[in-house]
Order: sequence, then C-alpha cells, then structure tokens
Amino acid sequence: MVSRLDVVLTAGLFPKSSPKAVLEKMGKKSVLYNSIYNLLIVLEAAGTVKKHGENYSLAETVPAKRLFWLVYFCFKNGIDYNAVVSEKAAAFVKKGLESKSIKGLPFHPKTVQKILAVLSRHGFVVVESKKPFVCRIVYSKFLEALVGHFFGKPKIACYDFLDCVSEEKIDSRLEKEFSAFKRLSKKPLSFDEIGFIHSSLSLEGNTLTLSETEKLIKESIPPKSKPFKDAQQVTDYKKAIDNFI
Repeated sequence: MVSRLDVVLTAGLFPKSSPKAVLEKMGKKSVLYNSIYNLLIVLEAAGTVKKHGENYSLAETVPAKRLFWLVYFCFKNGIDYNAVVSEKAAAFVKKGLESKSIKGLPFHPKTVQKILAVLSRHGFVVVESKKPFVCRIVYSKFLEALVGHFFGKPKIACYDFLDCVSEEKIDSRLEKEFSAFKRLSKKPLSFDEIGFIHSSLSLEGNTLTLSETEKLIKESIPPKSKPFKDAQQVTDYKKAIDNFI
C-alpha cells in the first residue's frame, strides 16, 4: 500500500522525480505504479506537488511545505505520520491544547484508541482516567503546527503541562511519560531514516550494508572494505536531507 503522505515525503526529498523514480525511491513494486501516479495527480490538483514536464516536486507554497515538514518530522522521529498527520488526529489535539484536559470521548472509541496509541507512545498525551475518560495533551511546537495546518493557529490553554495539573496529581506514571518525551526530543536520528537512506542508495548501486550505513552516519566510521565513493555518497545524502529542512 502507498499513502498520499508517502508520496508527499518522497516528492519533497527527491525534487523533479518521475512517477517511476518515486516508485523506485520508495522501494515499492512496479504493481503500485498506477497508485503512485494517481496520487501524484491528486496531489497536483490539490496544489501540494508541482509538475515539471513529466516530473514532480513539492510545491513552493506554505501549506505544501508545512505538510512536508509535519510528515518529515514524524519520519525522522519514528512516528507513524499516516496516523498523526490527519484531520481527525489534529481535531483531537486541538481540543486538548485549547482546554486543560479532554473529558469524554470526542469521537468513536476506536478512532480515539488509534490516535491515543500513537500520541501516548511518543509522550504527546497523558491518560489520567479511562472511566470516565480524561486525558491531557502535552504541548509541543509539532502539535501546535499540526493543528495549525488543518484548522489555523490554536489558542493554547497551557504551554507548560505543570500549569494544568496540580502537583499532587503528578504520580510516577506521569513522570515516566515526561522522561520518555524528553528522551524523544533529544534523539538525534531515527533508525527509520537510516533505513530510508540505505534503501534509496542501494537502488542506485551503493554497496554499503544497512549496518555499515548506520555506523557511518552515527559514528562517522566508514567501512574499510567498501569503495570510498560509496561512503561519501551516504554522507552527502544525509547532508542533503538535513539541509533540505
């Protein structure tokens, strides 16, 4: 399967790519070519990508760039962007940011469960009670930008989570959530990005293995048994991604 956001990410990382090149960069099978081509047409009609002859790039508009930034932030930090960068998830976050807490289920229970599964995993939400349901959104620039993309700038009720919760309510479970959130914010590079770099360059004939690519990016140690040009290609590719953002 290929999603609209998968194509947005690839079009942003690899400007002026043909539908076939997008397919190859994503490492997808040729049977998905029509799906990718149709998604590019839909994204072009929406003004998210721009066509250059037979090739496509991310459109030079604020909404397109903002959407790409949201998707890339998720991609870089190992967050499921297909679950988070959606109008439903943004509406849930908006409700939490604009009030001190969310009380009761704003959507169908299964929808809320899916949203919570992703947000809580990355420290963006703290569930205080299941029956009755009460949760609090932990403010971040990413969540504010997510809401802003779909609904405009939200009116933040609490920038500091501690302003919303009395000290006696912050138990060990909440402290654990905060610790996880802090570790996430300090994480410099996700394994998913390394895998993306490796798979993309492998299609171009790069001989470095996944473990060699990871060691080169994280520790700046090139493999002795591989050509220098392949190691340089990985380094240049990583710099290109960072400079794009």
